[in-house]
Parts: sequence; structure tokens; C-alpha cells
Amino acid sequence: MNFLSNKGWIYLLVFCWSVPALSQFNIKVGYNGAIVKAPSLNNMITSYNNNLTTIYDELEKFTSLHGLEIGVRYRIGSAGFEASWSSINNSTDVFGAINGANFSKKYWLSLTEYALHAESYFSYFGFGAGLGYRTARMKTDIPGSRRKKQELDVSSGYNGKLYLIFQIPGDNVALVLKPYVQIPFSKLQFEGFAEQLGLNPVPDSNDDFRVFGLSILLYNGKQ
Repeated sequence: MNFLSNKGWIYLLVFCWSVPALSQFNIKVGYNGAIVKAPSLNNMITSYNNNLTTIYDELEKFTSLHGLEIGVRYRIGSAGFEASWSSINNSTDVFGAINGANFSKKYWLSLTEYALHAESYFSYFGFGAGLGYRTARMKTDIPGSRRKKQELDVSSGYNGKLYLIFQIPGDNVALVLKPYVQIPFSKLQFEGFAEQLGLNPVPDSNDDFRVFGLSILLYNGKQ
């Protein structure tokens, strides 16, 4: 019994000694670009453009978002765990006339996500899955103010995320490509945006807001 106990401690010591050699802590930073599927949101934009009698530059649909992704990764052999933050955004504006008076309006849409991921690697490839919490914000400009914006909507919800991993390792920095899909668990709401557009009747302002994207990331340290 004592022999088995000593043997168990030996195994534990060997494991603890080997983990630092097998594990690695990395910081990531890079670009995040995405195509968004937001039918309810973009249907509101289409209705708004159709209702304008005079339009010089119509309000464009939100079909893509771009921004920054940062995070940390802890890797042990062929498995890894990540905590990440991303913020992607875009804007659209309109220039037209109502009752002979010209007007312009601009809108900003942003999508921020906090997420935890688990990853598996084989050679230069891999895959991952995770759980995220995302927040969409819609803002518009304030007449007479260049810097301040009026917040129309803030809507949050949980989402899943699935992605592939393509790695180009290096001695000090690695380049990693991650095509991904966000799977929404709840809809995002854009009621304030609908009211701002003055649509009558008010259309459905709830949207699944599906996201298909690509992260282009740099990881520090030898991979």
C-alpha cells in the first residue's frame, strides 16, 4: 500500500514537471471581419428608403462589420482554452430631402462579444467551440455635435461559436486564421432604430443577427 502511495506521488511529480514544458500561455491580437445576416434590420432600411420621396444617397444595408479581436490562450499539448473580446462595427448614412428641405443622417452599428473557447489542434489545423455574450449598439449623430452620438438601441444575448483553425507557426509570432460562425441563442432588438426611421406601421424589430466571419490573428511566443 505504501509502495502504491509512493508510486502515485512519483507520477504526480512527473506530471507537474512536464506540464510547464507542454503548456504555453499566449496573447492574441488581430483583425475580425464578418458578414451579417440581419433580415429584420435591413428590411427596415429598405422600407425607409422606399418611403423617401427625394433621395440623393440612400441608407445602405448593414451587411458587413469589421474591427478588433484580442484575447489570451492557455495551451496544453493538443488542447487549448481561450478568453477573448471582439468589437466589430460599421456605419451607414442617408442624404435626401423632405418637403424641399435637404437633410442628412448617419447611423453606427457595433457588435461586441466576450467569449470563452475550447480548442483542439492537430498539426497546423484545428477546430474550436465556445460560448459568448454579445451586445449590439445602434447610435446616430446629434445635430450640431460632431463628437457626441445618440444611443438608440442596446441589446444583448448569449451565443454559441464554432470555428476552424489554420496556423502558420513561427519562432516568436504565429499567424492564425479562424473562419467562424456565431449561433445566436436569442434575438437582438432594434426598436429605437425603427422609431428613429419613423416607419408606419412599425415592422418587426427583433433579429437573429447571424454572423459569419474570419479572424486574422497574431499569437506571441513559439507555437
